[in-house]
Order: sequence, then structure tokens, then C-alpha cells
Amino acid sequence: MRPRILVLLALLLALAAASACASRQVSRLPLGTPVPTKTLRPTFTPTAEKPTLEPTLEPTPTEAFVEIASPTPVVEEEPTAAPTEEPTPTAAPVVARFTVNAQTMNVRGGPGTNYAAIGQLARGATHDITGKNAAGDWWEFDFNGRKGWVSGSLVTATAAETVQVAANIPAPPTPRPTARPAAQPAPRPQPAQPAQPAQPQPQPQPAANNMFGQAGTEYRNADDTNFDWVTFWGRLGPTAGQPISGYALKVSAPSGERTMPFGGFWERAYSGYATAEFLYNAKVELPRTAGGFRAVVVDASGAEVSDAISGTLLDRTHDVILSWQKR
Repeated sequence: MRPRILVLLALLLALAAASACASRQVSRLPLGTPVPTKTLRPTFTPTAEKPTLEPTLEPTPTEAFVEIASPTPVVEEEPTAAPTEEPTPTAAPVVARFTVNAQTMNVRGGPGTNYAAIGQLARGATHDITGKNAAGDWWEFDFNGRKGWVSGSLVTATAAETVQVAANIPAPPTPRPTARPAAQPAPRPQPAQPAQPAQPQPQPQPAANNMFGQAGTEYRNADDTNFDWVTFWGRLGPTAGQPISGYALKVSAPSGERTMPFGGFWERAYSGYATAEFLYNAKVELPRTAGGFRAVVVDASGAEVSDAISGTLLDRTHDVILSWQKR
């Protein structure tokens, strides 16, 4: 298509140039001169085919949809709370306690039966343990506001493995020496007396040993045999009245014999402990030995003036209370 158009344009330019030349020649001829007419031959002029214009489809403007991204909501992260460590549950502390198994038992001022009894506990009594002795066979506890001790053989203890050795354990009491009766001097020989005439005999009097009659005997046994002395407590006269003095308590036992006077006023043994407290006005201590004993009231000359009280000491007998009253 393009070559044909170029040829057509070239022909048109040629015809234009020829026409221009002819017009110049005509203008040069004198006036009145006929102008020769040139017969024109038909010239085939190719007609250029008009190019068929194919309609150009202009692109329909399409609305451009710009997808505007919706703003993504910014989710602010909530601050993460630091994990809280849950406290580890602490086991409740186990309290060491003991429960009395014996019918009754003595509470002592220290870890041993050589300490004085300061009270008693009944079966089933329960107390918190506050300490133990070095051997671990006596328990310390609070007894009416003061430190008391019980033998581990007569109680059942729980959580005893947590108990520490007690501080300030009282020192054992000092054993008292046994007083030996002083040797009596041998009687001096008396010079022979001249025979005296017979004198009237006095009427027989009641025997002197009938002056005081037995009024009771009480034995108190210890929890074990961890002690050295047994004590005989004498009471002469009614405890509700005035005690009788001027006489002495004489005790004979396997470990020896001893005599102590009766005092003119009542004293209190284990004072302050209602279950253990009692009155006395004579006290004899002998080394602890199991076996029989005999106790009697004697006058200043050593003569027996009361009923004799006899009995048997066990290896755990700690106290014997002897009572006489005037007939």
C-alpha cells in the first residue's frame, strides 16, 4: 500500500511542474498570436486506492480502580504480665508431743528420778515436747509455767526426731552422805552396891511402845531406777493439829540404819505441787536398795515408844510416808 501512494504523489508533482512551464511560455508570446492548443491525450492516472482505514478502537478509558488497602488496624499488644511464681506451699511444722501411757506418773525437775518430783500426770495427758536430755530417754515440757521432765519409757512420743537437746538442763542433785550413828562409849563398870532391903514393887505400867499407834503408810514409786536415795517421811501427831516433838524416827533398811528427830512444826514436801505436796516433821534418807525395812518412834534414850511399821522397798520405791498418832 505505501509504494502506490508514493508513486501517485510523484506523478502529481510532475504534472504541477509541467503546468508551471507552459504558463511561462504563453506569457512570452505577442498579443494576438493564437496560442496553439495541444490536444491532450487521455492519460491514465492510476487512482490510488484509498486505504481502507480500519477503525482504530481507542481504548475506552477504564476507570482505574485503585485498590486502596484498608488500613490494617494495629493491634497493640497488651503487655504480658511477668509470670508470677506461685509460692511453694510450706508444710506445716510438725510439733513433737507426748501422751502419758501410765495410770499416773511423776513430773520431775530434771531428767532422772534422782530429781525431786514436782507433780504428776494422769493417763492420756498430752503435752508439747520442748527438749530432751543427751541420752534421749527423758522429755522436757512446760509444766504449769516451769520446766518439767517425764521419762520416755512411760509415754508415747510423736515427731520426737525433731526434738533438740534442751538448754540449761539442771545439774543432778548432790547425793547426801549417809550419817552413821556415832559409836556409843562402852559402859563403865559400876562399883558393887551393898544389898538393899526389899522395896515394894510398883504396879505394872503399860508398855512404852504402846504410846503411839500406826496411822498409815504410803509408798510412792518412781518411773524408773535412775536415782540413788529413798526417803522416809515421818509424821507424828494429827496433821490438822500441832505435831508432836521430843521423839525421833528410826528406820532400818538393807542399806543401813538412821535416826532423825521429829520437829515441833509441820514442813511441806514438794511445796507448790498440789498432787504431790504433803506435811511431815521428820525425814530420813538412805541409799536405795530393794528389800524389807522397819520404822519406829523412839524416845531420847532410844527406846521404842510406838508400833513398828514394816514393809518392802521395791527397786523403784522413791518415797515412803509413815504416820503415827498418840493413842
